[in-house]
Amino acid sequence: MSDRTVRVRLFGGFRKYGDGREIELVLAPGARVKEVRHALGQRLAELHPDFADRQLLADSAFASATQMLGEDAGVEPGMVLAVLPPVCGG
Repeated sequence: MSDRTVRVRLFGGFRKYGDGREIELVLAPGARVKEVRHALGQRLAELHPDFADRQLLADSAFASATQMLGEDAGVEPGMVLAVLPPVCGG
């Protein structure tokens, strides 16, 4: 079994953690969006020890280039996802 690398584009309040670039995550085969969320939180904490926006991450949505993705949506190798924080607190 091989690992899967996906890229996550950071928007809104997350941009300050990515310095304008995407974050690459290596996930186990069969990973779902919920694993992406967890891995992104861990990676952001590794890159930025001051990362404290766990609630923002929990409240954010994930999307592919064509659709919003639910927590149980599968993640394909090489996929580019976007993490979309809520707008106006909603």
